[in-house]
This record gives sequence, C-alpha cells and structure tokens, in this order.
Amino acid sequence: MPTLKGQEISVNATGSTVIFGDAAIPHTLVNDDVTNSVFFRAVSQPGTFTGNAATLKAAYGSELKPGERATVDSSRSVQVVCVTGKTATLRVVPGVLGDDMHFSATGALEVNLPVALSLLSGGLLVNQYTGTIKYAKIDCASAAAAGNTLVAAVAGKKIRVLGLFVVLAEATTVKFYSGAANTGTALTGAISVDDTSGFVLPKSDSPNIGYLETVAGEALTLLLGAAKQASGAMTYCEV
Repeated sequence: MPTLKGQEISVNATGSTVIFGDAAIPHTLVNDDVTNSVFFRAVSQPGTFTGNAATLKAAYGSELKPGERATVDSSRSVQVVCVTGKTATLRVVPGVLGDDMHFSATGALEVNLPVALSLLSGGLLVNQYTGTIKYAKIDCASAAAAGNTLVAAVAGKKIRVLGLFVVLAEATTVKFYSGAANTGTALTGAISVDDTSGFVLPKSDSPNIGYLETVAGEALTLLLGAAKQASGAMTYCEV
C-alpha cells in the first residue's frame, strides 16, 4: 500500500495507509464521495484488509458512508480501503471538524453520542466510563426527617445509582434524596411498597446511564414513610 500524508486521497480496493503529517493534533477523515463508502481501521489490527463490506467489517474496519467523517488519533497510522471494484475520494483534514468518533491511544474506536452506550463488540467504545463501580448495602429502619444515608457525600462528586434492590419488612413508602431528606433535593416521588415486598432496578448496561444522581458533594439518602426495616443493596459510581 502507498504511504500518504494529510491530503485528498483517491481510495480503491487495494487500499492506502495514511500517516499524518502532524501527530500532535487529531485529524479528520471526510468521505467526499457521493456514492461509495470508505472503510478504515488502525494499522495495528491483524489480518488483511480487502474484500466486500462484510469482510472489511469482520477485519475491524469501520465504515464511512458518503458524506460522513471521523476524527482519528494522529499518532496512529490508519488503513483506508473501498470494497472490491469501488473507488472513493477521502479528504484528510488537520484538526477536528466534528467530535463524532476517533481512535484512542490503544487503537480502540471511541464514539461520542448524545446518549452513552456500553462496551460493544469489535473493540468499539462509546463514552466508556473509566472509574470504579462501587457497592453499598441498604439496611435502615429510621423514619427520621433527614432520612437514612445510603452513600456518604464525596467532595466534588455526584453519586450515580446504577442498580439496586430493596425489600421492606412492612408496608410503607420510600423516597430517594440528594442530601438530607428534610433539606435536600428529591430524586424520586414517594414509592409505595407492600408488606415483605420491594423492587429491583436492574444494573445499567453502562455506568454512563444511571437511574438517580445526586448533586455534587451531597449524600444519597432514603426517606422511609414509617419506621420499617428496609434491606437490600445497590451499585453506584462517583462522577
């Protein structure tokens, strides 16, 4: 494959390797073709990179359809190719034209979307959370106006609830708060629970998507409508 620096590239089924002129800044790949797609991947990916669309995708290729763009980490060379028998015009522009997607330093493709998703197959990362998933028990029975602290406040951090289950010994209501229940912000309405019953919030597929989130620097608390035992556990993260 020929080696090319930042410029307009005519891409065919043989393919090209793009080595960026300035590795210190990201570059944007723009498919200026009106008909054909361009497929690209980091050169570190194994195997050959030719064939039909299914073969190229199976070889860790990402598709740029006509008019689409992708921002890549310029410290890594990129292979670009069209499907067998097709050609397209690819424009390589220094800088970011739109923070749609890019290669991370490890060669994984990261995509920024309005709604974050979890780790997907093929090395695709979507706004992936890199912190620690934490766990806390729910074990309280006080009906105090300030509520029961489930997770203590962490300076500068929000508590994001990713999943939980809770069972009440007797019928009452539960209500989640950011901060003390008598002075803080309600995160839910009053949830009615029957005798020896409860509810489950299944663990989120992504730490970027939670059920509840406190104000930064405030504890997560649970207000009981009456002094009844509440038992359970939860997963959360600090953001």
